[in-house]
Amino acid sequence: MQARNDFSWTESLVWASVLVAAAIMLMLVRVRAVDPDSSLHIGLVVHLSKLPVSRWIAPEWWGLWGFDGLYREHFVGILILPLILSRLGFTASQAPFLANAIYQVLTLVIAQRVAAAVVPAASSRSLSWMLQLIAIAFTYRVRANHEQAVVLLFLVGLWAVEKCRKDARWIGLLAFSAIAALLVKGVFVIWIFIGCGVWLLMVKNDEENKPDRSDRRAWIGLAISLVLVLAVTAAYELLYRHTTQESFLATYFARQIGAAVEAKGSSAVLQKLSNLVFYSGRLLWFSFPGSLPVLTALWKRRKFESITARARQGFLFSIVVSLLYVVLLSVSDRRADRYIFPAYYTFAAGGMIAAAFQWSWVRRLTERWDRHYQILTPLLWLALFALNVASGPAGVPRVDVYS
Repeated sequence: MQARNDFSWTESLVWASVLVAAAIMLMLVRVRAVDPDSSLHIGLVVHLSKLPVSRWIAPEWWGLWGFDGLYREHFVGILILPLILSRLGFTASQAPFLANAIYQVLTLVIAQRVAAAVVPAASSRSLSWMLQLIAIAFTYRVRANHEQAVVLLFLVGLWAVEKCRKDARWIGLLAFSAIAALLVKGVFVIWIFIGCGVWLLMVKNDEENKPDRSDRRAWIGLAISLVLVLAVTAAYELLYRHTTQESFLATYFARQIGAAVEAKGSSAVLQKLSNLVFYSGRLLWFSFPGSLPVLTALWKRRKFESITARARQGFLFSIVVSLLYVVLLSVSDRRADRYIFPAYYTFAAGGMIAAAFQWSWVRRLTERWDRHYQILTPLLWLALFALNVASGPAGVPRVDVYS
């Protein structure tokens, strides 16, 4: 049974096929962005696609959002895959949407592998279709911004750090996830280290919860990843200066960190409490329906205690990391739904797995679906993607909450 956790050729072929179908849809329909961030990134990709690769590190605003001059809002990581796709012949204005679709599929695949470390194979595979049905998935199904790449890299980091316990070669993937997260979302790379650290502390390496020296490999891997992140940051700054004769980091940190710690409310305490309410509400809603079984599992603790120790540790990990997102981001006076994006998936994943343990009808449903999961799960994704594309710029199958 364990072998079914491996990504089979059949599953790989079906996922590749639905992505090809998604690419064809994007080429035929020519989707337009429904949010400012997506519009911005599409504009950047369209302009950069006409420039040599040596200029990709230094995009300009080109009048987008009414700004001119060098664009230093973020590192350029989120633009790289769309630019590569455009060089391969895909329409530049649609390439960011296709890149986002690729990130979505990989997120579902990696989420399954992270869950397989703590729950039975059928339960972990159920995440691949259950996570497609949470509220935030409908909102971000067809987008061109950072969030889907961020949650993917967060999950890759968790998967890699767990594998590092047994094999030091996985340190390479762990370091890649951290470096890629830096290039995609800058300072938010810190969540790779927070998430992996909490995982190693909460999810034990065996059912008896005994200390294991193999954890040293994982901690060393995190340390190596941190050093490489700092080195890549310095190299990025040097290359940017060489290309533009100006600093990237000075402007970037002033924008991202300076604005985040600047108090905007008349009462700092009330502002933080308001942020806490804001993010808590978002967590419960955007992870829905996954948030429901989390709440019921916490309410009926005795029933949930019947599962294995490692599954319980994985469930508690999902709650702790999600709450860390909420609490730590509440300290900042810059707030937006997207800032805690990985928390929606993490919280929902814990809830979806808890549902299978708590409710027999969910367990029966997952067992029936699992008989043909290699076909049904990709087809579900394609159907939901097509529904969103068919809805047009208005984005009918979207679930939004406004502050």
